[in-house]
Amino acid sequence: MKPSQSLPDVRDGLTALQRVALRAVASAGPTLTRTSRVVANAASRKPHFERHELYGAIVDLANAWSIRYPLVDGSGNLGSVDGDAPAASPFTEVRGGLVAAALLSELDDPAPEGITPLDRRAAAILFPGPFPQLLANGAEADGSAFPSHNIGEVAAAVAARIDDPSATLDTILALLPGPDLPSGGSIVDDGAIRKLYEAGHGTLRVHDAAGQETEHRFTFSASVDGEDRTFTLLEVIDAYIDHRREVLERRDLLERRAAELAEDQVPNAPLTGAQIDAVVKTEIGRVAERFGDDRRTAIIPR
Repeated sequence: MKPSQSLPDVRDGLTALQRVALRAVASAGPTLTRTSRVVANAASRKPHFERHELYGAIVDLANAWSIRYPLVDGSGNLGSVDGDAPAASPFTEVRGGLVAAALLSELDDPAPEGITPLDRRAAAILFPGPFPQLLANGAEADGSAFPSHNIGEVAAAVAARIDDPSATLDTILALLPGPDLPSGGSIVDDGAIRKLYEAGHGTLRVHDAAGQETEHRFTFSASVDGEDRTFTLLEVIDAYIDHRREVLERRDLLERRAAELAEDQVPNAPLTGAQIDAVVKTEIGRVAERFGDDRRTAIIPR
């Protein structure tokens, strides 16, 4: 059974469409590039994605009102928070942002002979970087809606779960009290946040800056290992940790294999589980230090 193309993978937090779009943006280099050229590059990689879908994905990843930590830097009319449509792709420019670089890091790392490189230029290959995309930026897809969170709070929750794999939801809620939405506002919490995190689905009452209340329905549906299902918050955190462990184990293997093939190097001993966990904590701590900011959404108990 193949996972749904429209759902994010719980490990890197991206859909297949977003991976293709981001890969094309990153391939265009560090300078602003006409978006129509980027879209054409993406379409040549995966022709079953329509160009308007690819452009829409790029725009969504660039706009600060639709994503908590934008992955794409854009120039030109990319739409507005009021719902105005973006200009046509020949009239806008984009480049990969710093957050995207943290997500794509290691994707093109060279591999010694006999080991398959991480990057096979396919949408199915998970992005290996340490930025916790699903936890920090959330996701909007057919049948799925993850809320975004503050990256500093996410880093604290991840570290707590590494230090104590049996850490309860109460422990995590003390560090990560609730969603932190791009639009700010406030969430009136009458226990709904806990229910959402426990069940992986639920409704939150959100007040915007003008005080108008709306209900937001969230469903933590995602794909993993060929299966689509609903996750709890703790399961999403654990999936991120396990993904980073696998990436670091692979990096360690590649470095030791390269040393074996080099005549003047002696390979190091394999990293222990404790050493790998220490690296995971250090890396996400650096990500939080680099991209961290103040919480935008207040949590109001009731």
